[in-house]
Amino acid sequence: MFERIASLILICVLGLLLAGAVHDTPSLATYPVIVTATTLALTVLAVMPIALRPLPESPKSAESSSRLSISLLRTIAFCAVWISYAALLNTFGFILASSVAMIASLWIVLGRFRPLASAAAVTFVLTLAILVTTILFVPVPKGPIDHWIDEAIFSLKGHSK
Repeated sequence: MFERIASLILICVLGLLLAGAVHDTPSLATYPVIVTATTLALTVLAVMPIALRPLPESPKSAESSSRLSISLLRTIAFCAVWISYAALLNTFGFILASSVAMIASLWIVLGRFRPLASAAAVTFVLTLAILVTTILFVPVPKGPIDHWIDEAIFSLKGHSK
C-alpha cells in the first residue's frame, strides 16, 4: 500500500514540476520541459506494475512487516538521494552529482553495491554530458570535472574555449 501512495505522490510532484517548467518557458521544446516530461512518462511506466497489481492482504507475520519496513526505508533513502542531487547539482556539477546519485540509487534499489552497474551508470552520465555539450549545446551546471571534460572535448575538436 505504501508503494502505491509513494508512487502517486511522486507522480503528482513530477506533474507539478512539469507544469512549472511549462509555465516558466516560452517553448515546449526546452530542456527543462523535455527532461521533466520524459521523467514523468518513465515514472508512470515504472509505476504501472505497482498500481495494477492486487492489494496484498494484511501482513500476518513479522517477516512481512520487516519486509515492509525495509521497503519503506529504501524508498525514503531513494527520495533523499534525489533531493540531495537537486540541492548539490550546482555545487558539484552535472557529471559528479549525476554519477553519485545514480550509483547511490542503484545501490539502494539493488540492495548491494554492483561495480558493473555503477560503471555503466557513470558511462551513461559521461555519454549524456558529452552529447548535451557537443550536439545539443544545452548548458548544464558545471563543476571541475565538467570543465575538464569540456576542455578536452573542445581541444579535440580544434576549438579554443
